[in-house]
Amino acid sequence: MNMNKTTKTLSLAVAMFAIVGMVGVFSNSQVFADPAPEGTEKVYQFNLIARPNTYDGGCGEGNRMFVEADARHAHVAIVGGSEWNVTDCNATSGNKGELTVDGTGTFAVYAIAHGKPGTGLDICADLRSVHDEDELAGDEHECLVGTFDIKREKGKSHMKLVPAALFDTSLEDVIWSLDVHGNAKIQFRVYEVLA
Repeated sequence: MNMNKTTKTLSLAVAMFAIVGMVGVFSNSQVFADPAPEGTEKVYQFNLIARPNTYDGGCGEGNRMFVEADARHAHVAIVGGSEWNVTDCNATSGNKGELTVDGTGTFAVYAIAHGKPGTGLDICADLRSVHDEDELAGDEHECLVGTFDIKREKGKSHMKLVPAALFDTSLEDVIWSLDVHGNAKIQFRVYEVLA
């Protein structure tokens, strides 16, 4: 086959573009790869998605929970069970979302923020009885169980370990109060610690 100099240069440019594109695909898949902590196995993941409007649909099979963008004081109840599952996905408009937590093993939970830089969320975890008393008194929440915050920064997103106390089923009636920043998209990944 006889190719002139322009055709050869164009062919080389197309080939280089294809290689760079493939490298980009592989490197992007590594950005959000599981941290796979040694001695653990991933058993569940769910997404907390902030919406610019209320949500009135069903949960589907997507393992996701919805909250309003820029919500202040949205609620998620943490309840004990025999497996991890989003059991009520609607944490919008005064509804309480519900996450069932497997209380039969030892787990490590990591979170990663996706979406636009500057979006994220703050979690204040309390016991429901204390939380409800604070609500009635108009007091600030005490966050007795713990706190967690995550924000999407510029550049590559990183996994962040969530304090285990926020999922502690030995405590009765743990409830999260969420402050959401923008249209946050937070993914939680649950790893069982193997014996």
